[in-house]
Amino acid sequence: MGETFGPALSFWHGCGLTAWFICEGPYSRSDIQGMPVYYHRQLTALDELGCPVDPRLFEELRKAESRLGPVVSLERSVSSADLGLGVSVEMRVGMGSRRSGFEHLRDIITRYRREWARAYLESYLRARWGSDLREPARLYAQVMADKGRPPPLRQFARMAAIAINRWFGGDIDAFCASIGEKSPFHPTRVFLMPSDRIGFATQVFEALGGVQVERRNGFQPRVEPEAAQTERNIELQRLAEASLRFVQLQEALGRPPNLKEFGRFDYRSMVLAPDVEQAWNIYAAAISSVLEQGLGALNTKESQHQLTAEARGQQPQSQIGSFPVTDPTVPKKRSWLSRLWSR
Repeated sequence: MGETFGPALSFWHGCGLTAWFICEGPYSRSDIQGMPVYYHRQLTALDELGCPVDPRLFEELRKAESRLGPVVSLERSVSSADLGLGVSVEMRVGMGSRRSGFEHLRDIITRYRREWARAYLESYLRARWGSDLREPARLYAQVMADKGRPPPLRQFARMAAIAINRWFGGDIDAFCASIGEKSPFHPTRVFLMPSDRIGFATQVFEALGGVQVERRNGFQPRVEPEAAQTERNIELQRLAEASLRFVQLQEALGRPPNLKEFGRFDYRSMVLAPDVEQAWNIYAAAISSVLEQGLGALNTKESQHQLTAEARGQQPQSQIGSFPVTDPTVPKKRSWLSRLWSR
């Protein structure tokens, strides 16, 4: 969504974050004076789309800076030592600074953002839509004119991937309809991602050997085996969280990803095995096992649902993974963006 919405979302979100970190600390990548330069790329892009940000925003922010409270250093006590005779030494480390008065900056940014949205939001979204579709539509028409047939699948994917993913949720048919062409490809998406992502990651965590360790209060000493298991659990939790990306890649590729396609894995692999390849095999097998268990349970539920539906004389709903697959003849509910553009 962030990539689709583009520089407008990036600028207004970043502008608010800068104001927050200037006031609440510990530090900000830009001060108020330097914001026009820091956000130059986004501001230029908005200008080119005919949706500029009012430069008076930065003037008001600079004036409001004088109403902020004094700079207060943020410190963290690191250690202290009692030297005896009522003398003690304490070491502190600076952690940045903060200033009260964030609400002054927030209100200014909010007012200008709302004014910008009232004036430009619809035209901005149309411009973003047009810029993403214009080039792939031109290339598609050029291939049709030169060769008299649609481009090959691989070439088509390269030229239209950004537009299809950003604006059509991967629906090639919808993209072709938007440019007035008939889709030469009709891919079918297979859903593997469970609806209960947290439950799935928890099952992967347990399949990898994760063990829940009972928390102790501050007065109970931690024994060494529990401390070691806690450290191991931290690494296994990170791998369990990454299992969701593994499933996303499997959906996209039509097969489980390999180690290279998955990306960085070696820095956490030691928790599973000393050898990276061996650790990867353990990791992939655990995820596949949990997926198969989930699909097996779903197929059992689906069979029961089918029997119940048939007994009632209804058409059972087919499911793949944990997502319903709707009948393509039933019109889809239109999104707010499509309703906006078709007005």
